[in-house]
Amino acid sequence: MDRDNQSIIEFRENPERDEAIFKLGQYYEDKGLFHRALKCYQRAIDKSKGNPIYLIKKAKMLAYLNCHTEAISLIQPLSESEHHDAFIHSELSLIYKKLGQTEEAIRHIKEAVFLDSKNPQYYLQLGDLFHKKGYINEAILSYKQSLFYNDNNCITLNNLAISCKDNHQLEEAIDNFQRALSLCPDEPYIHFNYAQCLLLSGNMTEGFKEYEWRLKKDDYKNYLRDYQKPYWRGEYSNSTIVIFAEQGFGDTIHFVRYINLVKERGLKVILLCHEELKELFMALQGLQGVYSFQEALPEFDLQCPILSLPYIFKTTLDTIPAKIPYLTARSDKINKFKELTETKGTLKIGLTWAGNPAHEDDLNRSISFDYFYPLLSLKGFTFFSLQFGEAAKCSDESLIDLSSHIKDFSDTAGLIDSLDFIITVDTAIAHLAGAMGKETWLLLPYTPDWRWMLNNSTTPWYPTVRLFRQVERGNWQGVIKEVVNRCKQLKF
Repeated sequence: MDRDNQSIIEFRENPERDEAIFKLGQYYEDKGLFHRALKCYQRAIDKSKGNPIYLIKKAKMLAYLNCHTEAISLIQPLSESEHHDAFIHSELSLIYKKLGQTEEAIRHIKEAVFLDSKNPQYYLQLGDLFHKKGYINEAILSYKQSLFYNDNNCITLNNLAISCKDNHQLEEAIDNFQRALSLCPDEPYIHFNYAQCLLLSGNMTEGFKEYEWRLKKDDYKNYLRDYQKPYWRGEYSNSTIVIFAEQGFGDTIHFVRYINLVKERGLKVILLCHEELKELFMALQGLQGVYSFQEALPEFDLQCPILSLPYIFKTTLDTIPAKIPYLTARSDKINKFKELTETKGTLKIGLTWAGNPAHEDDLNRSISFDYFYPLLSLKGFTFFSLQFGEAAKCSDESLIDLSSHIKDFSDTAGLIDSLDFIITVDTAIAHLAGAMGKETWLLLPYTPDWRWMLNNSTTPWYPTVRLFRQVERGNWQGVIKEVVNRCKQLKF
């Protein structure tokens, strides 16, 4: 009998026992039914007159339900009192992690390790927290300690592999991903992480093959379209196909280059994308139409997610379709922004310092505006803001802000066309400028997104993009210093 059924049966037989109520709460927690679990834990607390483990479980559910104030008020006394139970410290660590208090989470899981030094789960938790804080070497040591006590945990192997990747130990990372997949061959998240490591190493053939596993991830379902049409696998045909965007603006701009290859196989292409990209893509030649996600589509026969195209066309480093430009600005918008950006005797630079704050790697790839003051103080340059959203409020009078003239990416393309070159972090602006053939300086963290690979200063995806990389993790000052020195070498 599995644990789930046993919990339900035990509760039915003993509905007033706190242990049975608690186990039913655990059952609901495992199923992600946090409201039900919370009610069970509260009943168990009432029956037991304040069992600390039940209290911690209640606090954990409050944290998962984003009731942070209530969770903190519940665990604060437990956190400050002296406990000699490793499980209590482990659970407190998970709660503090959920509340975003990483240092406090580390303190408690270290206490759990001290009390139970042979528990592999505690070392796994510690490794996850170290990785979250950017202590990659410490994370690797913790994961290896966890594997010493249990070497058959595919989650630990996966997380160790991610830390090795982030530490540029790609061979060790690949080895650990493969070990994880030997234990959990059908786990899409491990395949997806493995794909990113292979692509970062430059292995496009195997990388894009593994990248197809993204389509099976639970958190990917929002990107997929329920069209009840067959997926295109690369065959020649005179059918009509919908190529639909997935992930962010930058990903769509990056891979829309493959549309011409699809057309060369005889297909009539409809492009489905974000509303903000629609007008920009309407300039692409030979499409049956460009539609936003909110619009009804005409009849079609096949469908394909846009990030599957590199796999379908068996892309390698030598066969990347890099005919630039493949995106252009409309002539009326070029003329408009040419007037708005007119300067005398200075180079015009577009600047972006932050990406989408909802991106999982945003803290790693975005830069505080303050780092740019050495650049903004240079003579002979006029700086224009290409920053949008909340981060744009951080700028000052040292940049010219034309955001009131921009409603979508077709306007942004007009502004980019009017500038001499672009300096940007890894965001959609980098992809748009690169796709337009504009000279672009891309500022990258120590371990960047897979498409930029490692060590090189150029990229086969965009011939006019130059890469400026962190030499040390988190050190943006060094990157900006290199950019400033390059600017000083420019001839006017």
